[in-house]
This record gives sequence, C-alpha cells and structure tokens, in this order.
Amino acid sequence: MTPLMQLKEELRQTILKCIKELYTGEVNVDFQLERSKAEGYGDFSTTVAFSLCKGLRKPPIEVAEIFIDRLQEEHLNSEFVIAAPGFINIYLSKSWKTDLLKEYANEKQKKPIQLDKLDLEKQLKDSLEYILFRSQWILEVFKSEGISPDADSLDYSSLSNDLEKKLLDELINLMDRCIR
Repeated sequence: MTPLMQLKEELRQTILKCIKELYTGEVNVDFQLERSKAEGYGDFSTTVAFSLCKGLRKPPIEVAEIFIDRLQEEHLNSEFVIAAPGFINIYLSKSWKTDLLKEYANEKQKKPIQLDKLDLEKQLKDSLEYILFRSQWILEVFKSEGISPDADSLDYSSLSNDLEKKLLDELINLMDRCIR
C-alpha cells in the first residue's frame, strides 16, 4: 500500500469511526472518498452525508453539519468544509504533500521506484530515470560535504506559483503509481 493509499485509508477509517459513534442502528455507509482534482474543493472530498441522509431522514447538508463537528474532533490538524448540497471537503495540514513525499522517499529506500510500471514513452522514461539518478547524486554530494538539505522547511504553501504546486501534485501522483 502506497503512502497516498494509506492516507486515504486513514481518512476512510476516521469517517467510519465517526459514523459508528454518531449513529446507532442500521446505517448505509457506502460512500466515496476521493482526492479532489480541482483547487477550492479541499484535498479530499467525501459523499458520506448523502449515504447517511436517507436512513436518518434528514437532508444531506444537515447530516454533513452534524458529521463535520465529530470529524473535526478526530482530525484536529484538518479542516472540514461543507459544500452544497452535502459534500464534505477535507483540507489537510499545509505540509501534507511534502510529508507524503518524505514517506515516498523512505518507501523508495525499501523498494526501488519501478518506472516500467508506467505506460510512458521510452524517451520520457529515460528522462525520468535520469532526473531520479541526478537527484540522488546531488543528495549524495551534499551528504558527503556535510550539507543536509532542510526538507522539513519545505511547505506546500511556500511554493511561489501555481506551476510549482501543480508539479508537486504530479510528482505525488507519479510516485504513487511507481511504488504500487
């Protein structure tokens, strides 16, 4: 399971825990939890309020209002926002993407990235392999010189433009597909 898949599963388990704590009896818990593709809709979005509204006989937006208070208690470093008619958008901590990349780096040490799993043209694969090699080489040179790049100081919000943010998102997607 990749770090992104683990994060998604942690969120899913938190939602299921909140359902069990808030609602007794038979409740339909078939819901979607997806990574948001567009900015402004959170890092993840869930349809859990729609799944619960029929059994609770309440509109999805009312279910979402009750539900996010409990979610907020479980995930203090996240923000939960309701979007009509009852979606719950989840905004994780500002550093979640860079934290995820660190986990991918640790995962890569255990198991090498397999670019052959990707359906890419040979030229692009060669370019990616070269970039990975050069990145590792640069880090080794830094290490041998006693220079430790401060990866902890990198924060998604510190990226200066939309292109850098998009590149970070694409890097996460790429790492997720390579490590599976």
